[in-house]
Amino acid sequence: MVGEQHLSGPGAGGGTIRIGDTTRRTEERAPEAMRLVLQHLETVGFDGAPRLCGQDEFGRWILTYIPGEVALPPYAGWVACHKTLASVAKLLRRYHDAVASLGVPRNIKWPTIPPSGFEGNLLGHMDVSMANVVCRNGIAIALIDFEEVGPVTPLWDVVRTARYWVPLLDPVDLTGSLDRLDGNATLRLALFADTYGLEDHDRVRLVDAALLNADISYERMRQRAAAGHVGGLAEWAGVAALRNRRTRAWIAAHRTELDRALGV
Repeated sequence: MVGEQHLSGPGAGGGTIRIGDTTRRTEERAPEAMRLVLQHLETVGFDGAPRLCGQDEFGRWILTYIPGEVALPPYAGWVACHKTLASVAKLLRRYHDAVASLGVPRNIKWPTIPPSGFEGNLLGHMDVSMANVVCRNGIAIALIDFEEVGPVTPLWDVVRTARYWVPLLDPVDLTGSLDRLDGNATLRLALFADTYGLEDHDRVRLVDAALLNADISYERMRQRAAAGHVGGLAEWAGVAALRNRRTRAWIAAHRTELDRALGV
Protein backbone atom coordinates (compact mmCIF):
# COMPACT_ATOMS: atom_id res chain seq x y z
CA MET A 1 0.00 0.00 0.00
CA VAL A 2 1.34 3.41 -0.95
CA GLY A 3 2.03 5.54 2.13
CA GLU A 4 0.61 8.97 2.85
CA GLN A 5 2.88 12.01 2.79
CA HIS A 6 1.60 15.21 4.39
CA LEU A 7 2.37 18.20 2.22
CA SER A 8 3.53 21.51 3.66
CA GLY A 9 2.75 25.10 2.76
CA PRO A 10 0.11 27.73 3.58
CA GLY A 11 -2.45 26.10 1.32
CA ALA A 12 -1.94 22.64 2.73
CA GLY A 13 -3.24 23.44 6.18
CA GLY A 14 -2.48 19.94 7.38
CA GLY A 15 -5.31 18.59 5.23
CA THR A 16 -3.42 17.89 2.00
CA ILE A 17 -1.59 14.62 1.57
CA ARG A 18 0.15 12.85 -1.27
CA ILE A 19 -0.58 9.23 -2.10
CA GLY A 20 1.47 8.01 -5.04
CA ASP A 21 0.80 10.22 -8.03
CA THR A 22 -2.23 11.89 -6.45
CA THR A 23 -2.98 14.42 -3.74
CA ARG A 24 -5.97 14.24 -1.42
CA ARG A 25 -7.61 17.34 0.02
CA THR A 26 -9.89 17.14 3.02
CA GLU A 27 -11.09 20.75 2.92
CA GLU A 28 -12.31 22.99 0.12
CA ARG A 29 -14.02 26.32 0.70
CA ALA A 30 -16.08 26.01 -2.48
CA PRO A 31 -15.73 22.53 -4.00
CA GLU A 32 -18.27 23.21 -6.76
CA ALA A 33 -16.32 26.23 -8.00
CA MET A 34 -13.07 24.29 -7.91
CA ARG A 35 -14.64 21.35 -9.72
CA LEU A 36 -16.06 23.52 -12.51
CA VAL A 37 -12.76 25.28 -13.13
CA LEU A 38 -10.56 22.18 -13.06
CA GLN A 39 -12.90 20.19 -15.29
CA HIS A 40 -13.02 23.06 -17.78
CA LEU A 41 -9.23 23.38 -17.81
CA GLU A 42 -8.94 19.68 -18.58
CA THR A 43 -11.52 19.98 -21.38
CA VAL A 44 -9.63 22.79 -23.10
CA GLY A 45 -6.28 21.02 -22.69
CA PHE A 46 -4.65 23.39 -20.22
CA ASP A 47 -1.67 21.53 -18.77
CA GLY A 48 -0.86 24.03 -16.03
CA ALA A 49 -3.24 22.68 -13.36
CA PRO A 50 -3.91 19.34 -11.68
CA ARG A 51 -6.66 17.07 -12.95
CA LEU A 52 -9.64 16.38 -10.72
CA CYS A 53 -10.26 12.66 -10.28
CA GLY A 54 -13.31 12.65 -8.04
CA GLN A 55 -13.43 11.73 -4.35
CA ASP A 56 -12.11 8.79 -2.38
CA GLU A 57 -13.93 6.65 0.19
CA PHE A 58 -13.20 9.27 2.88
CA GLY A 59 -14.75 12.11 0.89
CA ARG A 60 -11.39 13.66 0.08
CA TRP A 61 -10.93 15.29 -3.29
CA ILE A 62 -8.44 13.41 -5.48
CA LEU A 63 -6.19 15.46 -7.75
CA THR A 64 -3.20 14.48 -9.82
CA TYR A 65 0.14 15.25 -8.21
CA ILE A 66 2.38 17.63 -10.19
CA PRO A 67 6.09 17.02 -9.45
CA GLY A 68 8.21 20.09 -8.86
CA GLU A 69 9.02 22.72 -6.28
CA VAL A 70 6.95 25.38 -4.59
CA ALA A 71 8.62 28.41 -3.04
CA LEU A 72 8.54 28.27 0.75
CA PRO A 73 10.65 30.19 3.29
CA PRO A 74 13.58 30.32 3.46
CA TYR A 75 13.36 31.05 -0.27
CA ALA A 76 15.85 29.47 -2.66
CA GLY A 77 17.84 31.69 -5.00
CA TRP A 78 15.80 30.82 -8.11
CA VAL A 79 12.70 32.48 -6.60
CA ALA A 80 14.26 35.93 -7.10
CA CYS A 81 15.29 35.42 -10.75
CA HIS A 82 13.80 37.29 -13.70
CA LYS A 83 13.11 34.07 -15.58
CA THR A 84 10.98 32.75 -12.72
CA LEU A 85 9.00 35.99 -12.48
CA ALA A 86 8.40 36.05 -16.23
CA SER A 87 7.34 32.41 -16.24
CA VAL A 88 4.72 33.12 -13.55
CA ALA A 89 3.32 35.95 -15.67
CA LYS A 90 3.18 33.64 -18.71
CA LEU A 91 1.47 30.91 -16.73
CA LEU A 92 -1.11 33.33 -15.34
CA ARG A 93 -1.88 34.60 -18.84
CA ARG A 94 -2.20 31.05 -20.16
CA TYR A 95 -4.60 30.25 -17.34
CA HIS A 96 -6.69 33.34 -18.07
CA ASP A 97 -6.84 32.50 -21.77
CA ALA A 98 -7.84 28.91 -20.98
CA VAL A 99 -10.52 29.70 -18.39
CA ALA A 100 -12.04 32.62 -20.33
CA SER A 101 -14.32 30.37 -22.39
CA LEU A 102 -15.97 29.04 -19.23
CA GLY A 103 -17.46 32.42 -18.41
CA VAL A 104 -19.17 32.81 -15.04
CA PRO A 105 -21.74 30.04 -14.43
CA ARG A 106 -24.82 31.06 -12.50
CA ASN A 107 -26.01 29.76 -9.13
CA ILE A 108 -22.49 29.09 -7.85
CA LYS A 109 -21.31 30.27 -4.46
CA TRP A 110 -17.94 31.85 -5.15
CA PRO A 111 -15.46 31.80 -2.27
CA THR A 112 -14.01 35.20 -3.15
CA ILE A 113 -15.93 38.28 -4.24
CA PRO A 114 -13.89 41.12 -5.80
CA PRO A 115 -14.26 44.76 -4.77
CA SER A 116 -16.44 47.18 -6.70
CA GLY A 117 -14.92 48.01 -10.07
CA PHE A 118 -13.12 44.70 -10.38
CA GLU A 119 -16.04 42.35 -10.95
CA GLY A 120 -15.63 40.54 -14.24
CA ASN A 121 -16.44 37.60 -16.47
CA LEU A 122 -13.16 35.79 -15.80
CA LEU A 123 -12.76 33.20 -13.07
CA GLY A 124 -9.49 34.36 -11.57
CA HIS A 125 -7.36 32.04 -9.47
CA MET A 126 -7.12 34.81 -6.85
CA ASP A 127 -4.30 33.24 -4.83
CA VAL A 128 -1.25 32.80 -7.05
CA SER A 129 1.08 33.00 -4.08
CA MET A 130 4.54 31.45 -4.06
CA ALA A 131 3.21 28.36 -2.33
CA ASN A 132 0.58 27.84 -5.05
CA VAL A 133 2.85 27.69 -8.10
CA VAL A 134 4.73 24.52 -9.01
CA CYS A 135 8.11 25.22 -10.61
CA ARG A 136 10.79 23.12 -12.27
CA ASN A 137 14.29 24.47 -12.78
CA GLY A 138 13.02 27.89 -11.79
CA ILE A 139 10.20 27.90 -14.36
CA ALA A 140 6.54 28.04 -13.32
CA ILE A 141 4.66 25.09 -14.81
CA ALA A 142 1.39 24.80 -12.88
CA LEU A 143 -1.07 26.49 -10.55
CA ILE A 144 -2.48 24.60 -7.58
CA ASP A 145 -5.01 25.24 -4.80
CA PHE A 146 -8.06 26.66 -6.57
CA GLU A 147 -9.92 27.43 -3.35
CA GLU A 148 -10.27 31.17 -3.99
CA VAL A 149 -11.54 31.26 -7.60
CA GLY A 150 -13.99 34.02 -8.31
CA PRO A 151 -15.41 36.27 -11.06
CA VAL A 152 -12.98 39.15 -11.55
CA THR A 153 -11.28 41.33 -14.11
CA PRO A 154 -7.86 40.07 -15.25
CA LEU A 155 -6.25 43.09 -13.57
CA TRP A 156 -7.36 42.03 -10.10
CA ASP A 157 -5.76 38.60 -10.52
CA VAL A 158 -2.62 40.24 -11.93
CA VAL A 159 -2.34 42.61 -8.97
CA ARG A 160 -2.83 39.88 -6.41
CA THR A 161 -0.18 37.77 -8.15
CA ALA A 162 2.32 40.62 -8.52
CA ARG A 163 1.92 41.36 -4.83
CA TYR A 164 3.65 38.04 -4.09
CA TRP A 165 6.01 37.56 -6.99
CA VAL A 166 7.41 41.02 -7.76
CA PRO A 167 6.97 41.38 -4.75
CA LEU A 168 5.23 44.63 -3.85
CA LEU A 169 6.65 44.99 -0.34
CA ASP A 170 8.62 47.45 1.72
CA PRO A 171 12.24 46.27 1.30
CA VAL A 172 12.58 45.86 5.08
CA ASP A 173 10.18 42.91 4.80
CA LEU A 174 12.09 41.01 2.11
CA THR A 175 13.51 37.78 3.49
CA GLY A 176 15.72 34.95 2.29
CA SER A 177 16.75 35.26 -1.36
CA LEU A 178 14.11 37.97 -1.81
CA ASP A 179 16.50 40.51 -0.30
CA ARG A 180 18.74 39.82 -3.31
CA LEU A 181 16.13 40.33 -6.02
CA ASP A 182 17.10 40.25 -9.67
CA GLY A 183 16.22 43.90 -10.33
CA ASN A 184 14.23 46.36 -8.20
CA ALA A 185 10.46 46.28 -7.75
CA THR A 186 9.70 48.87 -10.44
CA LEU A 187 11.64 46.94 -13.08
CA ARG A 188 10.18 43.63 -11.96
CA LEU A 189 6.62 44.97 -12.04
CA ALA A 190 7.19 46.22 -15.58
CA LEU A 191 8.61 42.81 -16.57
CA PHE A 192 5.57 41.07 -15.11
CA ALA A 193 3.10 43.39 -16.86
CA ASP A 194 4.95 43.20 -20.17
CA THR A 195 5.27 39.42 -20.11
CA TYR A 196 1.62 39.00 -19.18
CA GLY A 197 0.61 41.41 -21.94
CA LEU A 198 -1.30 43.79 -19.69
CA GLU A 199 -3.44 46.27 -21.62
CA ASP A 200 -2.80 50.02 -21.35
CA HIS A 201 -6.14 50.71 -19.65
CA ASP A 202 -5.21 48.22 -16.92
CA ARG A 203 -1.69 49.63 -16.48
CA VAL A 204 -3.23 52.98 -15.59
CA ARG A 205 -5.20 51.34 -12.77
CA LEU A 206 -2.60 48.90 -11.48
CA VAL A 207 -1.07 50.96 -8.67
CA ASP A 208 -4.48 52.03 -7.35
CA ALA A 209 -5.56 48.38 -7.46
CA ALA A 210 -2.47 47.37 -5.48
CA LEU A 211 -3.29 49.97 -2.81
CA LEU A 212 -6.88 48.75 -2.66
CA ASN A 213 -5.73 45.15 -2.33
CA ALA A 214 -3.57 46.10 0.65
CA ASP A 215 -6.50 47.89 2.29
CA ILE A 216 -8.85 44.94 1.74
CA SER A 217 -6.31 42.51 3.21
CA TYR A 218 -5.87 44.76 6.23
CA GLU A 219 -9.62 45.04 6.81
CA ARG A 220 -10.01 41.27 6.49
CA MET A 221 -7.36 40.75 9.15
CA ARG A 222 -9.12 43.26 11.41
CA GLN A 223 -12.48 41.57 10.98
CA ARG A 224 -11.08 38.11 11.60
CA ALA A 225 -9.38 39.31 14.77
CA ALA A 226 -12.54 41.08 15.96
CA ALA A 227 -14.48 37.85 15.44
CA GLY A 228 -11.99 35.96 17.61
CA HIS A 229 -10.63 33.82 14.76
CA VAL A 230 -7.40 32.24 15.99
CA GLY A 231 -5.52 32.90 12.75
CA GLY A 232 -6.88 36.44 12.56
CA LEU A 233 -5.83 37.20 16.13
CA ALA A 234 -2.32 35.95 15.39
CA GLU A 235 -2.08 38.08 12.24
CA TRP A 236 -3.37 41.17 14.02
CA ALA A 237 -1.16 40.79 17.08
CA GLY A 238 1.87 39.70 15.05
CA VAL A 239 3.79 41.20 12.15
CA ALA A 240 1.23 40.68 9.37
CA ALA A 241 -0.84 43.79 10.06
CA LEU A 242 2.23 46.01 10.44
CA ARG A 243 3.77 44.55 7.29
CA ASN A 244 0.56 45.28 5.41
CA ARG A 245 0.65 48.95 6.44
CA ARG A 246 4.32 49.21 5.45
CA THR A 247 3.45 47.66 2.10
CA ARG A 248 0.71 50.19 1.45
CA ALA A 249 2.91 53.10 2.46
CA TRP A 250 5.73 51.87 0.23
CA ILE A 251 3.46 51.51 -2.81
CA ALA A 252 1.96 54.95 -2.25
CA ALA A 253 5.40 56.54 -1.85
CA HIS A 254 6.70 54.94 -5.05
CA ARG A 255 3.64 55.20 -7.27
CA THR A 256 5.34 57.70 -9.62
CA GLU A 257 8.23 55.31 -10.29
CA LEU A 258 5.87 52.33 -10.59
CA ASP A 259 3.62 54.17 -13.05
CA ARG A 260 6.62 55.30 -15.07
CA ALA A 261 7.94 51.75 -15.30
CA LEU A 262 4.51 50.61 -16.50
CA GLY A 263 4.53 53.27 -19.22
CA VAL A 264 1.71 55.29 -17.67
